[in-house]
Amino acid sequence: MTNPDERGRFDEAEASCANKKSIVDAQKAAMAKLLEAHGCSLDDKLATLKTVHHIDKDRVQSAFQRLMTGG
Repeated sequence: MTNPDERGRFDEAEASCANKKSIVDAQKAAMAKLLEAHGCSLDDKLATLKTVHHIDKDRVQSAFQRLMTGG
């Protein structure tokens, strides 16, 4: 059985993880909404893509490769 101090640290870690997931979900929703918007110019969409690429380079490159290869 864990002592109260260990449980408190575990709860803090769970809360931190949940908070990060919430932030990521909010970021994804904001990006999706911006990219779906019909009133946005191509320059706006390109700037968004460049910003996301700067923040999460590996996932953007992976997604672009899948898009280009059809996989």
